[in-house]
Formats: sequence, structure tokens, C-alpha cells
Amino acid sequence: MKTLRLKLISLIAMVCLVLGLVVVGIYAAEIQYIKLGGNITFSVDDKSLYVQDVRVQEDMQSNPYSLKEQGIFIPGYINGEFNMNIGSFTNNYGGFSLYFDIINTVDESGNSYVYDVTATTGQTADGVEVQVVVDNKDNHIPPGAITPSDIDNTTLPTATVILTVTSPQGIEVDLSQITITITMIEIVDFEFLLNDTDYTASVTGYTGSDTTVTIPSSISVVETTDGETKYYEGSQYTVTSIADGYPGVFQENTTITNVVFPDTLQTIGYDAFRYCNNIETIEYQGTLEEYLSIDMGNVWITDSSHSLKIGGQEITNNLVIPDTITTIPKYAFHGCTDIVSVSIPESVTSIGEYAFQFCSQLTSVDFGENSQLTSIGYSAFYSCTSLTKITIPSSVTSIGEYVFRSCSQLTSVDFGDNSQLASIGRYAFDNTSLTSITIPSSVKSIENFAFQFCSQLISVDFGDNSQLTSIGSWAFLSCALTAITIPASVISIGTSAFNGCDLTTVTIENETIYNNATSSTDCGCLLDYATTVRVLTDFVSDSHSYINTTNFPYTNDEVVGEKTYRVYSTEPLS
Repeated sequence: MKTLRLKLISLIAMVCLVLGLVVVGIYAAEIQYIKLGGNITFSVDDKSLYVQDVRVQEDMQSNPYSLKEQGIFIPGYINGEFNMNIGSFTNNYGGFSLYFDIINTVDESGNSYVYDVTATTGQTADGVEVQVVVDNKDNHIPPGAITPSDIDNTTLPTATVILTVTSPQGIEVDLSQITITITMIEIVDFEFLLNDTDYTASVTGYTGSDTTVTIPSSISVVETTDGETKYYEGSQYTVTSIADGYPGVFQENTTITNVVFPDTLQTIGYDAFRYCNNIETIEYQGTLEEYLSIDMGNVWITDSSHSLKIGGQEITNNLVIPDTITTIPKYAFHGCTDIVSVSIPESVTSIGEYAFQFCSQLTSVDFGENSQLTSIGYSAFYSCTSLTKITIPSSVTSIGEYVFRSCSQLTSVDFGDNSQLASIGRYAFDNTSLTSITIPSSVKSIENFAFQFCSQLISVDFGDNSQLTSIGSWAFLSCALTAITIPASVISIGTSAFNGCDLTTVTIENETIYNNATSSTDCGCLLDYATTVRVLTDFVSDSHSYINTTNFPYTNDEVVGEKTYRVYSTEPLS
């Protein structure tokens, strides 16, 4: 018999007596080994991989022969470590292979588990190559469908683990440092859409009931014996996204309290966690910089607050955004109630929708001295109820809808020198505690409801050279304004823009607004409570249908700088 066969027969025969004493049916450990070197050893656990046969292919060309049929190998279970001592020998054929035929069984509860197979190669002679594969493309042992008591000689193996050694002929090969590691992998409670072009996967469903949802970083696919597709934590596909759509993947799942995102995640779909109202902790396994590169989508809308952990560290108190970040994405720190202050570097050009929404302890937002910020997205600071003041960088061109809505302690907003702000979105400062505000001259539009219910707002200054053209409907509804000057550039005032403001002194510098203010309810209720109306004499007419000496019997002219106003009043003028 060839040299290798003699070695195998003599060495394996020595250990088979040990194997024969083992009680067949004991279960395997979670991490299992077929180790070439040492003795056959076992430990008792509750899962089972049954080694049905070991076959040898000596010269890489002939058919493998069975050690079980020759009475050299006795079938048994892998429990802990399954060791075969091959030792050192002279390889005369340029390589050989060992085939381990394995049956994966079900446990007492009817469960069966998936196993990944890898090889750890230690020190061997120069020129020796070792490869371990499973006889399928995914390199895993799929779940079994047979109980230990039903195994017989006709049972087909679930998978075959193949160890192949290649080396130059005639050299001594030591395989004692080679370990085949078989690791149990749980089937995950998710469904996926797979992309076979770049081998990425998107989470499309969740079938579990755990309170903590840990999204895997990579998965592989298993076809069960009944043809069902299952997914387990493997290396075949990288999980890069959570799908959107209605309903979202986790939508209305009130069981979930904790979510763990892998560092492979790039996109979270729209409404993915909508109405998951009991989420308390969100954890991202990568770095803060990686986290801020994720497209958050419309991650969730929840009535509860949560904490955020990144790379195992909880984001608390003073948050400093890295200066390599250019965009703070949607929902980035949504509901992080422990954040007290945030420093946003000059590199950031945009703040996404809902980025700091419901950060109820946030008191301070600091932008870099040379900030390049251009936009603040929808609801970015919505309901930051501890925020008292903020300076908007002059580079900002738009403030989106709802940005500071319900920031109930916000009393001061500064837009800085040379502001480029062009628009203030709907509800942007709704229900805040502003007492006064100077609107930058660059602003062209104030949208509907922008400052409604600012019940302490007593002063609005549009500044010199204002470019404002429109004031939206209900823009200043129920504010505390008693006086207002409408800039010459304004040509449109929406419905009820000043309703409930108790304006007593109104200055009009535009002829269109003057002509349209024909009754107390026109031009956004501008003149509802007016007792004094000041109008530029350039276009004043004594025949105006409402602003006349009948409704305002006391008049005189007033010069302010280079402007001359006709003043109408219900009370005598000094």
C-alpha cells in the first residue's frame, strides 16, 4: 500500500478504540473542530454533527476510499474537538485530500443549526498549501432534517468537509497545526432582498419577537430540505440597507426597545421604524464618522425618547461632530435626550431633516467661525425644548419647515452679519418664546405659519434695504406685536398673517399693500386693531377707501431720515 495509506491505517487504528467507546448521540459544542493532530476527544453539549465517514484521496487523481468500509474509522459525533493524528510523513504524490462526510441532525426540540467551516493553518513546511472547503458554494453545513436515532447506513451526508493539502513531492509535511473550525450560526429572523451583482443585501422584513433587534452585518442563504429559503449570519452577502416602503420594515412594532445597526449599513429606508414608539436605545457598531455617512431616511416617528450608542460609547452631554463631516443626515441624533451641547464644524454644509428633533436637553448649538452651512432641513431642531438661543451662520440660505417649531424656551435668534438667508419655511419658529427678531434684508419670503403662536414676540424688524416680497398666511398669527413696518419690497401678505396680534401702529411703505388694505381684514388683518397708520406720502391718497380721515380723523406728516410719512390716527397727534 502506498506510504500515506500505511500511515493513515496505522495511526488511525490507534485512536479508533477511543472513538468506539464514545456513546453515539451526544451533541456538539457551538464551536467545533476537526483537528489533524493529537487524540480523538469529545465533550458533551446539546447540538450534534455526526461524522459518517472519513475518505482519503491519496494522489489528487484517484477516487477516495472509505476508512469506515475498511474498519479503520468508526462513525461518531463531533463534540468539542474531533482530532485525527496524521503526524509527519513523506508526501510522494504532490498532495492528498481528506473527505469528512457529515450528517447534521435535529436536537430534541426539533431544531437544526447551520455551521460555517473555516481552516486555521499553523506552521508547515515551505511550499505547502492547505485548503478547506465544503461541497457547496457557500462553505457552510446546512440545517439537517433527521434525528440521531434515525441515522443508518443509507443516510446521505448533509455536507462533506474537504481538506486538501498540496506540496512539492518528497518533502516532509507536518499537519499538526491545522485546525478545521466548524462554527454554529443561528438562522436570523429577517428577510432580505439580495443583489447578486455586488453581493449586498437589503433588510425587507423582520419575523422575530425579541425586544432587542440586532441587524447582521452579513448573511448567507440556506435552502432547507423542504425548499424554504433561510438566512443566517454568514459571509455571502453584505447587509448595506434597510428597505423603505409602506408599511416600513419594522413599522408599528411596539415590542422593540433596542436596535443595533451594523457598521456596514449605508441606508435606512423611509418609515423603516415608523411608530415603533417604545424604542429606547439605538446602537451603531461603527464610528461616529461612519454613522454620519448613513442616509437615515425617515427612520422612525416615535413618541418616546431614546439614547444613542456609537462604537459602544453612548452619545451624551457634549457632542462634537468630526471636521471631516460635510452633511449631518436625516434623523442623525433624533430623540437623543442626553445631548446638552453640539459643536458643528465649518465643514458641514447641510443639516438633514429631523437631525436633532426631540433632543429635549439640548441647550447650546455652536457653529464653526467660518461655517459653510447653507441649509437647515425640515424639523431639524423641532421640539428642542431646552434651547434658549441660537446664531444662524450667515452662509445659510434657507431654513426649512418646522425647523425650530415648539422650541418653547427659544428667546433669541441671531442671523449674523451679511446673512444670505433667502427664505424662512413654514412653521419654522412656530410656538417659540422669541421676544424680538431682526429678519435679514436678504430674506425674500416668510412662509405660512412661520412665527405663529410666538406669544411673546413684541418686535419684528425687517431692517434697511429689505428684499422681502411676501409674508405668508398666518405667518405672525397670535404674536404679541403692537407695531410693524411693512417694507417697500413687500407686495403680498397672506390670509390672517397678523390675525390676533393687536397691532395698533402700522407703517406701510409699498403702494400695492396700501391699495389692498381696504378694510380691517384685508392684507392679513394688518389693520384689524390699528389706531395709527403711517403711509409714505409718495403714494398716499386722501380718497383711500379705508385709510382716510373718516376712520382716522387726526393726521399730520412725519419725516424720518429721507422718508416722509402721512400719519393717520384715531387719537390726537402731538
